Amino acid sequence: MPEGRFDVVVAINVPRRQRASDRIKPARLLLLAALILECGYRPPPDTGDGWRVGRAADAELSEPWLVAARLAARKPGSRIHSMLVVKDGRLVLEEYMNGWQRDSLHPMFSMTKSIVSLLAGVAVENGDLAGLGVPVSDFFPGSPGADQQLTVRHLLTHTAGLEWDEMSFPYGDSRNSQTTMMMAGDWAGFVLSQPRTAPPGSVFRYSTGNYFLLGLILEQATGMPLARFARERLFEPLGIERFEWGRNRQGQVCAGGSWGGLRLRSRDLARIGQLVLDRGTWDGCPVVSSRWLDSATAVVAEARPGMGYGFGWWSYEVPVRGRKLKLVMALGYRSQALLLVPQERLAIVFTSDYTNPRLNLIVASAGCILVSALGLDAVPLCLHWLRTLRPQGRVSGALPAWSVRTEPKRQVPDPDPGSFLASFPASLMRGQSGTSPECRFQDAGRQRRMRASQSLTLVPSRRRMWRRAER
Repeated sequence: MPEGRFDVVVAINVPRRQRASDRIKPARLLLLAALILECGYRPPPDTGDGWRVGRAADAELSEPWLVAARLAARKPGSRIHSMLVVKDGRLVLEEYMNGWQRDSLHPMFSMTKSIVSLLAGVAVENGDLAGLGVPVSDFFPGSPGADQQLTVRHLLTHTAGLEWDEMSFPYGDSRNSQTTMMMAGDWAGFVLSQPRTAPPGSVFRYSTGNYFLLGLILEQATGMPLARFARERLFEPLGIERFEWGRNRQGQVCAGGSWGGLRLRSRDLARIGQLVLDRGTWDGCPVVSSRWLDSATAVVAEARPGMGYGFGWWSYEVPVRGRKLKLVMALGYRSQALLLVPQERLAIVFTSDYTNPRLNLIVASAGCILVSALGLDAVPLCLHWLRTLRPQGRVSGALPAWSVRTEPKRQVPDPDPGSFLASFPASLMRGQSGTSPECRFQDAGRQRRMRASQSLTLVPSRRRMWRRAER
């Protein structure tokens, strides 16, 4: 053997037969690579709408955990429509699914109540509304339930003491107070005609009727329609240019509830969250009083064990390693959620079409996002949140047992009782805009579950039957 030359012999034992599962075809490798690239972290684009964007790592967020949240949100069968994360004033994650896009106006449902609370704070700060102690009778003279004891504060905190139950029965059931109100000709008169079951301020009882009255009060106090007041005093300072606000047949605004209320872009809902995190300022300019926000996000009434309610906002605190982590939430029907962690200046937006909070992917995705920001400190925060969720009730979004029909006979895809409103979009849960004809409410006597989607073909399953609306 010549000097400087080496021969290396490598013996490889190749089995005569190889299982098909052990062979990786080039097509599978390409598919795996494409999946990794598709599900990897991507920072949001800068669209020039006023949002500062950035990478999650620059905001001290764990990008792998955000990828896990993205995978959970995009899991087959997911009904999440959008998922946004804002950290330290920068938009670091933005995802849209199931046919929804960046410019889609999504129904806020009862998250409208949280925004109406901000409008009430603006009205009080500007002197349009004399204060929270103003009796409701000043705006509804002669109504049987409006006396000197019932004040604006009681409406804000759901402690009016009037008989109301929209938690025990699903929307569409005649025993649900909101459903009965919507079928009445005079909504305000219906709410104020309810018998008093407790002194005002003593018992928390969730009531969409309270915030309907509050919307009418703000219109009288400010001397302008609520939508115009919101646009001039709240939305324009935040750079929110597009929104829709549903009305009933009498032309009165719907200040929250299962019929939709406000419709906003997900990016604009994130602006509301950032406004609260910055204690009422946007780009250094005051929009809402910080004192009002302190009261709005405080626990004024115990809504349920472990969960407090302020002025239109839910919240709770969990002790973690010698400090208290606070989670402030705006919640809406069908699992709409705006989650805020003030100590971390973190805002999370979810829009979806879920009816049961314990059987959806929002909890999993939100948990991954919180872990990306808080590490193991997020575990008790998530566990406490999960314990407060209930499979039935107003906040969890119990499924209504009814159907909606238009003339001629055509099934409307929106399964909310408010879809009979003349001005309410028929394409509510499809990410489209439009106006529905007048619909009439009809109790079917049993539960019918419908869902409409732009991009997904809905097929029957063993547990439930989804039927696409006839066109």
